[in-house]
Amino acid sequence: MAKGKRKRIEVEEPAESWIPPWLWWLIFLLPLIASEFMFYVGGRGWSMLIFPIAWIGFWYTAMDRAGWPILPERWRARMTGGREEGGEP
Repeated sequence: MAKGKRKRIEVEEPAESWIPPWLWWLIFLLPLIASEFMFYVGGRGWSMLIFPIAWIGFWYTAMDRAGWPILPERWRARMTGGREEGGEP
Protein backbone atom coordinates (compact mmCIF):
# COMPACT_ATOMS: atom_id res chain seq x y z
CA MET A 1 0.00 0.00 0.00
CA ALA A 2 1.33 3.44 -0.86
CA LYS A 3 2.23 5.91 1.87
CA GLY A 4 -0.55 8.25 2.83
CA LYS A 5 -3.29 5.92 1.69
CA ARG A 6 -5.26 4.23 4.39
CA LYS A 7 -7.61 1.38 3.94
CA ARG A 8 -11.04 2.26 5.22
CA ILE A 9 -12.41 -0.30 7.64
CA GLU A 10 -16.17 -0.56 7.70
CA VAL A 11 -17.84 -1.89 10.81
CA GLU A 12 -21.07 -3.75 10.25
CA GLU A 13 -23.90 -2.86 12.57
CA PRO A 14 -25.79 -5.90 13.83
CA ALA A 15 -29.04 -6.55 12.04
CA GLU A 16 -32.13 -6.18 14.12
CA SER A 17 -33.60 -9.49 15.14
CA TRP A 18 -36.73 -10.30 13.16
CA ILE A 19 -37.76 -12.84 15.79
CA PRO A 20 -39.54 -11.29 18.79
CA PRO A 21 -38.18 -12.17 22.27
CA TRP A 22 -41.27 -14.19 23.24
CA LEU A 23 -40.70 -16.46 20.23
CA TRP A 24 -37.07 -17.02 21.31
CA TRP A 25 -38.38 -18.11 24.71
CA LEU A 26 -40.79 -20.56 23.07
CA ILE A 27 -38.02 -21.94 20.84
CA PHE A 28 -35.94 -22.47 23.99
CA LEU A 29 -38.62 -23.81 26.36
CA LEU A 30 -40.92 -26.01 24.25
CA PRO A 31 -38.28 -28.62 23.27
CA LEU A 32 -36.96 -28.58 26.84
CA ILE A 33 -40.43 -29.20 28.31
CA ALA A 34 -41.22 -31.89 25.73
CA SER A 35 -37.93 -33.68 26.41
CA GLU A 36 -38.41 -33.53 30.16
CA PHE A 37 -41.88 -35.01 29.77
CA MET A 38 -40.57 -37.82 27.56
CA PHE A 39 -37.77 -38.59 30.03
CA TYR A 40 -40.31 -38.62 32.88
CA VAL A 41 -42.66 -40.99 31.05
CA GLY A 42 -39.73 -43.24 30.08
CA GLY A 43 -38.40 -43.34 33.64
CA ARG A 44 -35.05 -41.77 32.73
CA GLY A 45 -34.17 -39.90 35.93
CA TRP A 46 -30.55 -39.12 35.07
CA SER A 47 -31.53 -37.85 31.65
CA MET A 48 -34.01 -35.51 33.31
CA LEU A 49 -31.11 -33.99 35.25
CA ILE A 50 -28.42 -34.01 32.56
CA PHE A 51 -30.44 -32.82 29.55
CA PRO A 52 -31.41 -29.37 30.91
CA ILE A 53 -27.75 -28.69 31.74
CA ALA A 54 -26.68 -29.66 28.21
CA TRP A 55 -29.61 -27.72 26.67
CA ILE A 56 -28.82 -24.52 28.56
CA GLY A 57 -25.11 -24.92 27.78
CA PHE A 58 -25.87 -25.36 24.09
CA TRP A 59 -28.04 -22.24 23.93
CA TYR A 60 -25.58 -20.21 25.99
CA THR A 61 -22.74 -21.13 23.63
CA ALA A 62 -24.83 -20.53 20.51
CA MET A 63 -26.05 -17.12 21.69
CA ASP A 64 -22.60 -16.09 22.92
CA ARG A 65 -21.00 -16.93 19.56
CA ALA A 66 -23.79 -15.15 17.72
CA GLY A 67 -23.34 -11.96 19.75
CA TRP A 68 -26.40 -12.45 21.95
CA PRO A 69 -29.02 -11.42 19.37
CA ILE A 70 -31.85 -11.76 21.89
CA LEU A 71 -30.09 -9.73 24.57
CA PRO A 72 -29.05 -6.48 22.83
CA GLU A 73 -28.13 -4.66 26.07
CA ARG A 74 -25.60 -7.33 26.97
CA TRP A 75 -24.22 -7.34 23.42
CA ARG A 76 -23.78 -3.56 23.43
CA ALA A 77 -22.03 -3.69 26.81
CA ARG A 78 -19.71 -6.38 25.53
CA MET A 79 -18.84 -4.42 22.40
CA THR A 80 -18.21 -1.17 24.29
CA GLY A 81 -16.15 -2.87 26.96
CA GLY A 82 -18.82 -2.46 29.63
CA ARG A 83 -18.97 1.30 29.26
CA GLU A 84 -22.18 3.21 28.66
CA GLU A 85 -22.26 5.09 25.38
CA GLY A 86 -21.09 8.63 25.86
CA GLY A 87 -19.72 7.85 29.32
CA GLU A 88 -16.22 7.84 30.71
CA PRO A 89 -14.03 4.81 29.93
